[in-house]
Amino acid sequence: MKKYLLILLSAVAISASAQTVCGYVTDAQTGERLPNALVYNQTTKTTALSNAYGYYSLAHTAKGDTIVARFVGYVTAHQVVRNAEKTDIALVPHSKQLGEVKVHGESTFRRELNQTQMSHHHIPATAIKTNAVMFGEADALKTIQLMPGVNSAADGSTNLSVRGGSYDQNLILLDEATVYNPAHTMGIFTAFNADAMSGVDLYKGDLPARYGGKLSAVVDMKMREGNNQHSSVQGGVGTIASRLLVEGPLKKDTASFMIAGRVGYSELMMGLLSAMYNSETFFIIAKDPYERHEDDKIHFFDLCAKVNWMKDENNKFYISGYASWDGFVCPVLAIRTKQNWGNQTGTFRWNHIYSPNIFGNATLTFSNYKYVQRQTEDVRNFEWQSGMREITMKNDLDYYRDRMHITFGAAAEVHFYNPGEMVPLSGSVMRGMQLDKKRALQLSAYAGNEHKISDKFKISYGLRLSSSIQLGPATVRHYTQMPLYADSTEYGRGKLVKSYWRAEPRLAASYSLNENATLKASYARTVQYQHLLNNSALGMPTDIWAPADNYIRPQEADAFAVGLHGFMPRTQIEASVEGYYKAMHHIIDFCDNAELINNNHIETEVLSGKGRAWGLEAMLRRDGKRGSVLLSYTLSKAERQIDGVNQGNWYYAVYDQRHNFAINSLLKLSERWSLSSTWCYHTGGRATMPIDTYYYKFANVAVYSERNGYKMPAFHRLDVSAIYDFKRNVGRKWKSQLVFSLYNVYGRKNAYSVFARSHYAYFDDKYKNERQLRGYMMYLYKWVPSITYNFTF
Repeated sequence: MKKYLLILLSAVAISASAQTVCGYVTDAQTGERLPNALVYNQTTKTTALSNAYGYYSLAHTAKGDTIVARFVGYVTAHQVVRNAEKTDIALVPHSKQLGEVKVHGESTFRRELNQTQMSHHHIPATAIKTNAVMFGEADALKTIQLMPGVNSAADGSTNLSVRGGSYDQNLILLDEATVYNPAHTMGIFTAFNADAMSGVDLYKGDLPARYGGKLSAVVDMKMREGNNQHSSVQGGVGTIASRLLVEGPLKKDTASFMIAGRVGYSELMMGLLSAMYNSETFFIIAKDPYERHEDDKIHFFDLCAKVNWMKDENNKFYISGYASWDGFVCPVLAIRTKQNWGNQTGTFRWNHIYSPNIFGNATLTFSNYKYVQRQTEDVRNFEWQSGMREITMKNDLDYYRDRMHITFGAAAEVHFYNPGEMVPLSGSVMRGMQLDKKRALQLSAYAGNEHKISDKFKISYGLRLSSSIQLGPATVRHYTQMPLYADSTEYGRGKLVKSYWRAEPRLAASYSLNENATLKASYARTVQYQHLLNNSALGMPTDIWAPADNYIRPQEADAFAVGLHGFMPRTQIEASVEGYYKAMHHIIDFCDNAELINNNHIETEVLSGKGRAWGLEAMLRRDGKRGSVLLSYTLSKAERQIDGVNQGNWYYAVYDQRHNFAINSLLKLSERWSLSSTWCYHTGGRATMPIDTYYYKFANVAVYSERNGYKMPAFHRLDVSAIYDFKRNVGRKWKSQLVFSLYNVYGRKNAYSVFARSHYAYFDDKYKNERQLRGYMMYLYKWVPSITYNFTF
């Protein structure tokens, strides 16, 4: 009896001592919280990752144990647990030098090997700033384009096609608020100031259950929280734009602020705009390139601000805001028009620790996008306005228990759509009109669990339930019940209420072959209740968003992926290979000869069908003391099949690019000099172009190829940046550097757009004074040098 009693008392004692320790992983110099940091107990060998807000919970950890924390670009920290429940860990950056090469180290990749999550890339702010970029402006979205499985629409464009999806199928978040147009100057610049970003996460297919609403990918960007230790200022002056960031404590260790602004004075850039003739024989070629018009001009600004306050060790509050605005005049793209567009977002967040095992994040966000086009210099003289707004409330919870990390939450989103309104201006002959405004309510709830079955095998599973309820005039339709689907239609107060309900399962697993190799697989179903109505792959501010309704059903996708991730200790090379297949349903495209302008029932011009995409992605990365190199390659194919389009046959998607290769390197030449270079290549995208013309009733009529049957020329470009760090005097806080960049080193004329215009054919007596079709390929730049002076103090 005594023997059994001793065993029972021993078990109770062990259970009491082996408790859970929680806390935040932060930057020791600024107080910024660090997401996805690796934390493990040296005594019990248990591990944990900090969540998106820097919070970790480590089971089976007692007072007196030593815990270790690692994060990209930071010195590994060893800390003894002194508080029985709460232990915060502060990490010191490798170097304070501005622009120094940040070493990823083996620990970063081992952290990725330990995760079930696949098809995910975390890009720190330092990696974004050190890339060779156009006009010296660091660009988060263009850095993402270097990752395997990610294509760009055209040279200079920030639009992303991820694993065969269109750019509207990407959920772009800034501090958890949706940004609908993430581009300045027609996509040439991203709309986000890299100085204000703490990092970017890209999810390409294996989407965690907490994300939803879009089909293909998630780009999750976080603003810096602001330095809660000391005040600092940083900024830059360049050839195209200038920027400034100010941050500091409102109360040390308790509250801080950050405000960052950027303004573009880029009339200079319009002087680089050119057009060249296309060499295809089926075009009647224009002889002269486009010459800059005296009215060409563009300008933009963006502003980020954030304030946070730690009420106590269990409660922290955040308020952040973002605004951007663009002005654009370019007659070669839009004759006699002035275009303006902008985004505004706002976020309120409350982080609360309910217990060492339960962490909560409550969020309220606001998003607004507005587009204005003014038609001037003739009797029409009107203003066209369109846009959309979104208000979201959500609550997310993390529950940690032994070998499980359970996440669950719910959200409600209200969307307001304004497809277009014409406002006559002074002296206009036009009559005002308003296209039908629409509203939609989206509800969702999810639960997921990452379960460590054994030291080698982990599994992640979850389910997301979502719905969309749309109010507006419509026509009665018949819907059927299907597994995992439910559609309903009913009348209310003279307006039709249309609702969709969907279930989105998520599943992923990883198996460690050894300490240096992991095999992973995933499946995710995603649903998109919003549709972008456009007829261009470039993404123009004129694009119109519309909710799923009686005519257009929600888009759906089933994405499968399998991959092998490994590390080679001898060469210090990290390698990954992933294959994917994506089946898409109810994707949309315009019918042939669709009427898009001033159409109050534009949804009737839309047809839906199916799509498929497959690909093979490979990536190699090596990080060392003197620099780093990354190589990525993608072999892919994307197709669509829609009854009523292309005679019902399969056709290529506009962003179908068979081969995509990129190499990015960063080399520390000396204490002062660093060199960054990027070379990228991809086969041409797709377009629908005229292949012939014929004369009918005093007019030339174009005969078009099959849908997206024209393959554009291959794209390739080399960019180089040299970074010089000025010597810093001892005792002075001022640090500065010069960045010399050359974009498109060997002057490749890459296609930005292909189009056709009619011109009088003076060169042919037979058809003199008759209009002929001429084809153009527009390129933006040849060589683009830039100098940027960066500083911080």
